[in-house]
Amino acid sequence: MKEIESVFVEERRNRILSIIRDKRRVTVKQLSELFTISDVTIRQDLNVLSSTGVIVRTHGGAVYIENNSAELPFPLRRQKRKIEKEIIAEAAAEFVKDGEVIYLDSSSTASFMVPYLAEKHEITVITNNVETAYQLNKLPQVSIILSGGMVRKETFSLVGASLSCVLPEGNISKAFLGAWGLSLKEGLTDVNLKEIAVKRDALLRAKRIFVLIDSTKWGRVSFKNFAEFNEVDVIITDAEAPEGTVRVLTNRGVEVITVKVRH
Repeated sequence: MKEIESVFVEERRNRILSIIRDKRRVTVKQLSELFTISDVTIRQDLNVLSSTGVIVRTHGGAVYIENNSAELPFPLRRQKRKIEKEIIAEAAAEFVKDGEVIYLDSSSTASFMVPYLAEKHEITVITNNVETAYQLNKLPQVSIILSGGMVRKETFSLVGASLSCVLPEGNISKAFLGAWGLSLKEGLTDVNLKEIAVKRDALLRAKRIFVLIDSTKWGRVSFKNFAEFNEVDVIITDAEAPEGTVRVLTNRGVEVITVKVRH
C-alpha cells in the first residue's frame, strides 16, 4: 500500500514540476486548489523539489530555474541548494580566527557565513555585498567595511571600485569567494565582468584564498575565468562533488574539503 502511495506522490510532484516549468512561477494556494490538497502537503512537495535544485522556494510559492540561467537575484540564489550552502559556510567560518581581516564576496554561499561569525572576536569583514553587510551589522563584535562602487541591483553587490580605496595599507588574511563554475580546463569562472574584477582584486590582496562552491557547479564553465587553481588554497564543497575531479585537484596541491549534509 505504501508503495502505491509513494507512486502517487511522485506523480503529483512530477506534475507540479511540469506546471512550474510552464508557468515559471506559482503559489502554494494555486497548487493547493488545483490538486485539491492541503497547503501543508504542497509546501512539502515544493521543499522536496527545491532540494533537487530545479526550482527555488519563494515566499508563498516557487519559481522554476533554468539550468543554464546565467545569474539569479540574490534572494533566490540564497534559496537554491540552501542546506549545502549552509554547511559549506559553517565549515568555512571555522577558518576565521579572532582579530583577522577577512573578505566575503557577493556570493550567496559566502553570505551564509554571517551567523557562524557571531562567536568571533575583533574581526573585520570587508564585503561588496550590501545584504551581507546589513546582516553583519547585527554582530556587535564585527567591524564592517563596504568596498564601495556602483550597486548591482540583481545581486545587491557593489562593483567598480578597487579595495585600495577602503583598505590602502591593510592586509586581508583570508578571502572567501564563490564561483558559478569549476572546471579542470577553465579553472574557476563567473558570469559578470564587473564581479570578476572585484574577485580578482580580493584574490590578489588576500594571503589565503577559499572557494566556496556546491557540487552542482563542478564541471560547469561560465563567461570568464577569475582564478586558476594554483591561486587557490582551499576549496570547500559538499560531499556530492565528483571524486575524480577532487582527486586531481588534491594532487595539484589544492586542499579540497567536502562536508556532508546533516539529516
